[in-house]
Amino acid sequence: MEAKKERVSLARDKIYRLKGPAMMVLTKGRIFALGRELTSREKIVVPRSRILCFKTLEDSEVEIVVGSEGSFEEASSEEEVIDIWNTEIDRILDSKVSSVLVLGPVDVGKTTFCCFMANKALAKNYSVYVIDADIGQADIGPPTTISAGRVDKPIFSLRELKPKYMAFIGVDSPMNVKERVIAGLKLIYEKVMKYEKTDIVIINTDGWTQGSKAHEYKLAIASVINPDAIVLLQKDTPELDNIIPVLRKMSKLFILPSPKAAKARDRYERKMFRESSYLRFINNLKLKAVSAEKCPLLYTHLFKGCPLNDDEKKALELHLGARVLYSEETCDRVIIIVDKPIPREKIEELRALYGKEVFIIVKGYEKGLLVGLLDKEMLCQGIGLLEEIDFDTKTLKIKTNVSSDPQYIAFGQVKLNEKGEEIGKFRDWFL
Repeated sequence: MEAKKERVSLARDKIYRLKGPAMMVLTKGRIFALGRELTSREKIVVPRSRILCFKTLEDSEVEIVVGSEGSFEEASSEEEVIDIWNTEIDRILDSKVSSVLVLGPVDVGKTTFCCFMANKALAKNYSVYVIDADIGQADIGPPTTISAGRVDKPIFSLRELKPKYMAFIGVDSPMNVKERVIAGLKLIYEKVMKYEKTDIVIINTDGWTQGSKAHEYKLAIASVINPDAIVLLQKDTPELDNIIPVLRKMSKLFILPSPKAAKARDRYERKMFRESSYLRFINNLKLKAVSAEKCPLLYTHLFKGCPLNDDEKKALELHLGARVLYSEETCDRVIIIVDKPIPREKIEELRALYGKEVFIIVKGYEKGLLVGLLDKEMLCQGIGLLEEIDFDTKTLKIKTNVSSDPQYIAFGQVKLNEKGEEIGKFRDWFL
């Protein structure tokens, strides 16, 4: 089904909802959206599965192009929260806060709220930074990273911001890497506060809120940031009610409603969003050779153990019926690189023999692994895709658009092709 284009007349003091993929141009009148007033002929692009809510300040006309999965409709004031958010954000900003932490479950509008507040702060001539700590649905940097960008002009999406600082986490969910996320967020926040002249920092977070581990994680984030204000966006299921008394003790707490019409995105929509985000950061790739002996590796056991001797390698080859290209042993595992797949029973026999974990990888399986290229301060310069590893010389060949030489290489737990499509994920370190 093709996208349909139409010119629409809008009545004054009405609220409308535009669901992407869609595009809108204001041709007449005045419209208020995301904390700012649109200018004439200004174009707004709403990505797939995202929703833009706006209010007409006078009788207006717009040109709208709506994709096959998009929609445009008038909304009731009971369904949307644009007026409430507008009033409450003014109240927060008038309290002279310099840092605001935004919490809430998935799909309650945290990212939209951050844009709204950033625009309102900018209109008050504040210098504004936004930190994006939603590693699964990242907007400023690529997924699997925490990033920060300055708001220099009014925005409709955090994607419009250029990442000034990034921390590489390597996975798109915080559940198994809570400490890594907290450390990365602390690093980015401290850099912004130390080196940037900013009046307010707005911190967006992920939507993991269910269960005691999620509650501990969110409290740890609040403790590390120690924000002047915390905004908690709630929907019908009060997933963070248990920690509200603690949050209230820690900071000024503002509990705000989320739009009732907000719909949860399914796994496919969230995956599509991640892939489009990856693609923005893996263009114009060039092959870069990096020595693992000069550039330490993070989030992997590779090249950290003692190589097996020739006799051990020969015994392995005899047992596996395959050529062993590389092998090493650490205190808790054996890593073996071979030239062809190995039956599971052979691997189990080796685990029993060594009394520890045995990881066998077929040469070439590393292709497409997401990596972060870090500087000496552990800040991420950019991401890349592992093309291959030369195990003889311990050299990594990485496709990346990062021109400077990294000081560290961090292994991710996601594999991508050059279209940004996810082709594999790992629950633990790749090696």
